[in-house]
Amino acid sequence: METANANTNANTTFKVCIDCGFEDLMTTKEISSLANQIRHCYAANKKSENPVYLSASNLGDASVTFEHLAKVNNGFPDQWKSRGFSCSAEPLDKIMRMHDKDKDSLV
Repeated sequence: METANANTNANTTFKVCIDCGFEDLMTTKEISSLANQIRHCYAANKKSENPVYLSASNLGDASVTFEHLAKVNNGFPDQWKSRGFSCSAEPLDKIMRMHDKDKDSLV
């Protein structure tokens, strides 16, 4: 599937947001596992015929999870953005309020 088409499909379906705001309660191994799970979700979504818009909250460039993703994935997050992915340092509740008009499409 070509990138432009996949991104268009992702932008017209429901949105999945992964809340990465619990790093302070996680071990280094758990944070590494979370980063790995995000990579797997992104890869599966990228190959899907019906991709969703995937985002992550509390994932700013100062977070350990962000560092793990950037270290292992060349081009993270910039190259991921063209394929229906975004990340924000903002907490999940603020993102939910910003998308209140779209709340029926948030998962």
